[in-house]
Amino acid sequence: MNLSEGWKSLFPIGLSISPSPLQILHSESFGPLLFNIVPNTSTTLFSSPALCPPAHPPLPSLSLPRFLQTAVFPYSPVLQSTSTAVAVTLGTNHHCDSSVFDHNRLEKLCCPDGRVIVFFATGKDLDHVGFVVLVPENESFRVELDVAGKVFLSVNKFDRRIVRMYACQHDCDAICGCDSIGFLMCRTMCSVHWFSVKIKVGSEEAPALEYLGGKLFKCSVVADACWNLHIPGESIVLSENGELFLFNIYDFPPPVFHGLNEKLGGKRLRPCWDELGGYTKNQWFSCLFCENSHSIVIVANSSAIFLVDFTNNKCELKCLLSIEKLTYSSVIGTDRFVAVSLTGPDGHHFICATEHLLLLCDIQISSGPLIQWNHGVLEPHYLASYNLSDMRSNSSSVDHEWASEEGFGILVGSFWNDECSLFCYGPHPPSDVQSPSSAESKSGSSFYAWELPSHISLSGHECCCGTCLLRSEFAKDNLPEWIEWQQKRELVVGFFIVDSSCLSSKPDDHGGFTLIRLMLSGKLEAQRYQASWDMPKADGLHGDNYLDPTGSYLYPVGDEEYKFPRKFKYLKFKYLDFYLTDVLSKNLLEEHEEGNSCTTQRENSRASIHEFLCEKLKASGIDVSTSTAAVADSFRGLGMPTSMYEVASRRAWGTLPMDVLELAFSNYADILSVLANYHQKTSLDFLAVPDQAGLPPFLLRNPPQRSNKWSNKVKRGDDYVGPVLPLPVCLALGQIRRHRLSYRENIYNYSPNVELTLQCDALIDAAKEVAIVDSGCDLIKKSSISLVDDEEETWGSSQDSRAFLYKPTASFDELSMENNMEMCPFDEDRRFKLTITELPSERDKGGKSLSGMEIFDDLCPVKLSFNTREGDFDDDELKWYHLLKRQFSKWEDGYTPYRDFCLQLNQKGGHC
Repeated sequence: MNLSEGWKSLFPIGLSISPSPLQILHSESFGPLLFNIVPNTSTTLFSSPALCPPAHPPLPSLSLPRFLQTAVFPYSPVLQSTSTAVAVTLGTNHHCDSSVFDHNRLEKLCCPDGRVIVFFATGKDLDHVGFVVLVPENESFRVELDVAGKVFLSVNKFDRRIVRMYACQHDCDAICGCDSIGFLMCRTMCSVHWFSVKIKVGSEEAPALEYLGGKLFKCSVVADACWNLHIPGESIVLSENGELFLFNIYDFPPPVFHGLNEKLGGKRLRPCWDELGGYTKNQWFSCLFCENSHSIVIVANSSAIFLVDFTNNKCELKCLLSIEKLTYSSVIGTDRFVAVSLTGPDGHHFICATEHLLLLCDIQISSGPLIQWNHGVLEPHYLASYNLSDMRSNSSSVDHEWASEEGFGILVGSFWNDECSLFCYGPHPPSDVQSPSSAESKSGSSFYAWELPSHISLSGHECCCGTCLLRSEFAKDNLPEWIEWQQKRELVVGFFIVDSSCLSSKPDDHGGFTLIRLMLSGKLEAQRYQASWDMPKADGLHGDNYLDPTGSYLYPVGDEEYKFPRKFKYLKFKYLDFYLTDVLSKNLLEEHEEGNSCTTQRENSRASIHEFLCEKLKASGIDVSTSTAAVADSFRGLGMPTSMYEVASRRAWGTLPMDVLELAFSNYADILSVLANYHQKTSLDFLAVPDQAGLPPFLLRNPPQRSNKWSNKVKRGDDYVGPVLPLPVCLALGQIRRHRLSYRENIYNYSPNVELTLQCDALIDAAKEVAIVDSGCDLIKKSSISLVDDEEETWGSSQDSRAFLYKPTASFDELSMENNMEMCPFDEDRRFKLTITELPSERDKGGKSLSGMEIFDDLCPVKLSFNTREGDFDDDELKWYHLLKRQFSKWEDGYTPYRDFCLQLNQKGGHC
């Protein structure tokens, strides 16, 4: 497709094979625009843990994307492809807190005598302001420290971590009689603090940091702040909800000088963000004073960039750029602004970065950016612009002086991902002005992209050859999922550029600069760079960018060896494996024949356990002599909605032989004796069997009144606990007892899971005869046969109790379906989907006066069971009861599913 030059200029540079009309390539007028490390010039100025304290290790957790990818098992209802797709939409989820790497940790302030003050956050939680002084000495710097040989510290300690610092320099003559050379502002998550930096002119004494005051923001989080370069001491603060606050340190009252003041006076600007529509609902992150005006501020959020003019106490708004107007960003649909900075010679231009693009814009032109680049940097949170004259200083050649004076370099980087790229731009070369390209007249642009972007190695320990890059990526992939590769590499966490002309070094052929960088290990280093026509050579750098498999640069690692005894407890899961592979009965039979089955108990405890279990079985309607019960009796005593699987489990417990039941229930004395016989020291804890009638599973039980530590000093109760054996094991043992080892084939083929499934099917068939069935329940087939004997009185014909069979649903769509109970008759999930519950009897609803706990029977169609139904309520308690009853009635009338549920009961002969 042949596009016009005007159309080509609308697309980002770097996304097309053909060059953009806004890009000038292979022009010797620019001079060298590649910056390489000068070999053997890396110098460690100072090293201390105070320069970069180790971060706090994160709490052990599994990120949501990782959980979705790993929590899917073969029989999970969520497909692997679905969970992976959802995890991808959640984006990058770091195990570490990468937000501490979003901003530059170093801030510089130059003194009139040539010294450089370097500020940084220090302290265990980065809650202190620290600084050192760099003094030019020969070809490098000398570091000045305090009298103890440590970094200088501010007196004030903040209650939160310092997020970012802002330094503002002014001339000493700007304020008469003041020895201040600048100001420093620090912001935490919810506060801002101001300092004054003072020196004694003509003296070599260390600078002093004077605390001026602080402002606490209780109702919002501080998003950004900046200094006004035109009015000394004036600054503006941006909150996360888009509010702007203007402060001037010379307006602070004296009491504020002593500490934090939440009532510090400041001017609150009130821009009408609502007039701009949905742009204001995004995350605010940046504010900047324009260089050509003291009352114009650039404010940015993730979807748009605005111009706020508060001249004459008014807030006029203008949308400079929105993410929707960017052609490439609108195509991918997920782009957002992440960084903004000032650039250019006249104060009208600014640069901004999205997750994919770098944009050069003019505040006077709101039609779109002047130049767009595809920066290719992952998570770019660092953005700064420099004059090429600063980056190519101390040059011995004057051939490219025009380009150095007129050109600019933009650094786009990510401290967390150890990436930094340089983008150069400027006006059209003078040699080509007489024959400008057609693109200049059509696009109306006065700036062009100079050459291709280049990579700058900030750490100086990288090799960019293909072999080293591949080995580095392979090393990252080999790390465990819960370890970030940043833990294994020494990263740069802050830097700034120093003019090389201030050092007594020999001029370079094309000039260069000196980089002062702060490493994650706490080293403050100086590194020289020089402009070059060629890419850096890989000689002598191979292997320096590999990952350290043993160290950890992010978090502290103890040097001492582990001194405590290592004790490991191994749990045996062989019986669980037997159950999952459906060979439980076979293996229990083989162990029984070998005499390894634990069936011995103390004789004095057998009689008491036997008597206890007989009482439980009789209370549940089970014949102790035969261990049988009518199917209809399985639905008695359902005080709560119960799944058919729970009903089948209770019935299975009641059909077990007595000697097997005696194995399943015990007391702590017997458990201790078993552990002693098998030399086991593992602590086991079980819940006591409740006093109410019924068999397992028990819905609610009281916790044991003992610690979880086994000790002879702890007095154990005499309560019976259990079950101490799972139901599948008891069913398999019961099958072995019944067949007396004579029918080995039947035992081998016996499956407890199949037995419970058949029990559920039988109970579902019987429920049709004895229960009121939901009108939409097509699961209960017409041809089902009742297992209740014809001579036996059916439970549903009695006036004592009735039951209701239904399928609980949580979705309105399911409730509106006509056949919400329809499912395959061989679906195993119906054991858990079908629920049966007992309804109050006719005489409970007969209008008699209710007392005690019986008054709650009138509130719910389900029969409520309490531990005790005795006791009356006084007048005040009845008053509150009637009030709650009226509120409950209002809810019944307004909740359609519940009203339909009661209507079905009335139609089936129930009461609600």
